[in-house]
Amino acid sequence: MIMTVLRQQPRAAGLVLGLIAANLLAWCWALQAFGDSGALMAASLLAWGYGLRHAVDADHIAAIDNVTRKMMQQGRRPFAVGAWFSLGHSSIVVLASAAIAATATAFSTQMSWLHDTGSVIGTAVSALFLLAMAFINLGDFTQRVAQLSGMEAR
Repeated sequence: MIMTVLRQQPRAAGLVLGLIAANLLAWCWALQAFGDSGALMAASLLAWGYGLRHAVDADHIAAIDNVTRKMMQQGRRPFAVGAWFSLGHSSIVVLASAAIAATATAFSTQMSWLHDTGSVIGTAVSALFLLAMAFINLGDFTQRVAQLSGMEAR
């Protein structure tokens, strides 16, 4: 069945085969670079898996859906919109990661105080966020209890 669909849609077949080839090349590269280290291979597998999960986040699906609908309204065929979105998104992530790594390496010896300050600020922001979420959940909980109490009184 899959082969029939791929024969009927040669562009889709090319895209699928290209994606399979890209993944195989990436894993060959990972094996070449990290084959001696089980921890790095495991990290590679985790990153790949999290990337696949991240690909189906609602904001990504909405962005791809909006572009697809717009192109359909314009009478254009939105072939490979998701693939192009993915390539653009991953390129930005790779470039941003490289920039952060280069910057952190360059300034790590000169700004040790930033690590200490950032640790305190990061912990404080996380704690405040968790407390805010706790209070929001507490408010929801008390509303639900009040609603249920009102229903039982009837």
